[in-house]
Amino acid sequence: MAGEPRLTLERELDQIRSLLTAGEPDQLTLPTLQPNTNLATAAYAATPAAARPTMRARLFAAHWIEGSDLGDSDTLARLGVPRTDRSTAARWRSQWLALTEPIVPMMVLPDGYVSRGLGALARLAQLAEDQHRADTRDAGGTDVARTRVTDPAELGGESPCFAHLLDGLVD
Repeated sequence: MAGEPRLTLERELDQIRSLLTAGEPDQLTLPTLQPNTNLATAAYAATPAAARPTMRARLFAAHWIEGSDLGDSDTLARLGVPRTDRSTAARWRSQWLALTEPIVPMMVLPDGYVSRGLGALARLAQLAEDQHRADTRDAGGTDVARTRVTDPAELGGESPCFAHLLDGLVD
C-alpha cells in the first residue's frame, strides 16, 4: 500500500487514535496491503450469529494488529474459519451498494438512522465506554440500571459490510 491510499489510511488512523480513552492501548498498525475481503466476508457470513463477535475480533486483530492478509485462505484457516456463505455475503454487498453515501465505518441504528465515519466511531467509542463501566459495576456487585448490549441486532442488525468489524468492540 503506497501513495494516496496509504496517506488516507494514515490520516484515518490518526483520527481513530484521537478517540482512544486515557490508558486505552493503541495496537493498530498500518497494513502493508489492502486485501480483497471477499473470502473473509463469506467466512464471516457463515459464522453462527452467536460466534460472530469473536470472529469479528479475530478478523480485526489479524488485519489491523498482525498485518495478516484476510484474502488468504491459510490466514482464515488459522483464525478458525469453519466455512463460507457466499450467498449471504453477496446479499450484504447488494445492501451496502444500495445505501446512499456508503462509507466505512457506518452503523445503521435500530430506528433506521445511519451514522457514518467519525460519527459512527464516536458512537462505538461511547458504547464501548458504557459497556466497560457496566462491566466494572457488575464486577463490584453493584446493580446496573441499564440493559447491557449483548445482541449485535440491538445496534442496528448485522453489518451489510465486512468493514464493520469495529462493532465487535461493544459485544
